Amino acid sequence: MGASVSASHRREESLLLSVCEGEAAEVASLLEEGVDVDAFDDEGSRPLHLAVALGRQSVIEARGREDAVKRPSPAFFWGGE
Repeated sequence: MGASVSASHRREESLLLSVCEGEAAEVASLLEEGVDVDAFDDEGSRPLHLAVALGRQSVIEARGREDAVKRPSPAFFWGGE
């Protein structure tokens, strides 16, 4: 049998996919629900890294509005602890 994927892992994958697809409203919604902003993909890229690399300005701006309410850990911006 295959390994089960936890609900939180699926939500993190949804966040990363939404960032890649430029779905700013979905990104904002997932973050408001408490999805881990420090999630990373198989290559170690975090949501903001992906948004910048892919030129997803709307996602970056949505993240900025969310920051006014809830500040992410430094790892969200720099990929470290």
